[in-house]
Amino acid sequence: MGDDGVERTVRQYDSGSKGAWNTDLYHKAIEANTRYEIDGGKWVYETDEHARVVHAEGHLDQVVKELENRSRHGGQQTAAGGADRLRVDHGGHIFATLFGGPGEGINLTAQWSKVNLGAYKALENQWATAIDSGRSVRVEVNLTYPDGLRPSRYDVEYQIGDGPIRSARFSNAPTP
Repeated sequence: MGDDGVERTVRQYDSGSKGAWNTDLYHKAIEANTRYEIDGGKWVYETDEHARVVHAEGHLDQVVKELENRSRHGGQQTAAGGADRLRVDHGGHIFATLFGGPGEGINLTAQWSKVNLGAYKALENQWATAIDSGRSVRVEVNLTYPDGLRPSRYDVEYQIGDGPIRSARFSNAPTP
């Protein structure tokens, strides 16, 4: 049972890569009320009754510097958010491929481009700097959905090495 009191089926998978994607982790394959443990538990995702990722955990311990070694799936990025995706959205990774995060849909949401390339990216850059200096980063993300498949907010808690737990909140509501 999750922290939210919901009983979830547990599924364990390995993420895929270019030319060998794991279709069990595609948007259309994600199941409701399920806990996904990916790559030996390095990445954990929990879904709600609408099969939306509402909680994710990651243990960041690597920085993949070469772009060609990052597993990005353009089709899954474009599909993120489905009919609820806005023109200003990107298929934003919950855990960036910079850290080896899965390229499949389970790790992607419709994310306002200014969040994806702005404040969220700045936080990811802090994590990358910490990892490059030999520290690991533990991250938890809680996603809030008013309705549909597009989150309205990302609440992030993270810990760099043995440091304090910090938090950040990202609104996914585009503003003019």
